Amino acid sequence: MSGQLMDRAAPTRMTASPPAPPDAAELTGFWGPAQARRWQHGYARRLTITDAAVIALALAVSHTLRVPEELWSSHWLLSAALLTGWMAALHLAGSRDWKIFGSGFPEYRRVVHATFTLFGLLAILAFAMRWEISRGYLLMALPLGLGLLLISRWLWRRQLNSRRRRGRWRHRSVVVGEASKAAHVAAQIRRAGGATGITVTETITHCSVAGIVDTVTSAAADMVILTSADALGPKSMRELGWQLSTLDVDVVVVPSLTDVAGPRIHARPLAGLPLIHVDYPRLSGRAALVKRCFDIAFSLTVLTLLAPLLAAVAVAVRWDSPGPAFFRQERIGLRHTRFGMLKFRSMVTDAEGHRQRLLAQSEGNGVLFKMKQAPGSPA
Repeated sequence: MSGQLMDRAAPTRMTASPPAPPDAAELTGFWGPAQARRWQHGYARRLTITDAAVIALALAVSHTLRVPEELWSSHWLLSAALLTGWMAALHLAGSRDWKIFGSGFPEYRRVVHATFTLFGLLAILAFAMRWEISRGYLLMALPLGLGLLLISRWLWRRQLNSRRRRGRWRHRSVVVGEASKAAHVAAQIRRAGGATGITVTETITHCSVAGIVDTVTSAAADMVILTSADALGPKSMRELGWQLSTLDVDVVVVPSLTDVAGPRIHARPLAGLPLIHVDYPRLSGRAALVKRCFDIAFSLTVLTLLAPLLAAVAVAVRWDSPGPAFFRQERIGLRHTRFGMLKFRSMVTDAEGHRQRLLAQSEGNGVLFKMKQAPGSPA
């Protein structure tokens, strides 16, 4: 069946800094899926050991400094249970998933989410079961443990990026798709450097399933990046997935969306089709509240700092001509709402009354009345 689905025509390749083709031994040695799995499991194991060490340290310090003597023995059991539960929460939250290695904020967010979920559940159980737990112990264990976890993850991320810059702990990938899309994706990956952890070994255009599999095998790649599936069709795509699954090669699909923030992209399956929803960049809820608070705080701070200068300008306006220092006018803003605007007066106080008489001298564009020199002001 696979022979009927595959076109055995040779693929079109654009090689991106290719190394010498590896032989069969190298596919399970320094390069290839087997090596990728080894460093992924090794890195996850290092994270597990470090997580356990920093959590145990935080719990021991909290127990020593904040637990009363009468609760000393019972809280050792609580510390052991917390250590086990904390490690399980980090695992269930996917904080050691290889897909987020070195990603920064997504990894830290999973650590924070797992930690607060655990302590939230503990608080509910303690209240419901009326357990006698030292509040000082929990108030110290939570921030101390979370802080040490984030610091350790940051240090491991630096180590990971350092190894990647030296060419280790990276994914060897083959980019597949239409020429312009594939070239764009490959260029973006190269521009990002070692931060992505991906090395583009080959770029293939207009090829068959057999051609992709042959290229992946010869390049000892552990990842295929699909930028377009138009040339293959659904059946061939399914066949390609089966072939790559047998080789333990990961498949990454890149949609034709660039420069779109991650929180605006949502994926969901529908009738076996992966659909990607892209939200418009609107501010709402907590984000809108944070922005509004920042706007007000920043504006008040700047106005306070500029108050002496603004006062000097107001005095200069009053000194130059009689009348108020400020000019008030109504403007049209967002969604056609009206708002009042204050600015320093740069014209005579009755400038609006001279408009009809001075229309012939307007230097505006025909719609906007504008004069460089206000009537009655010094030249």
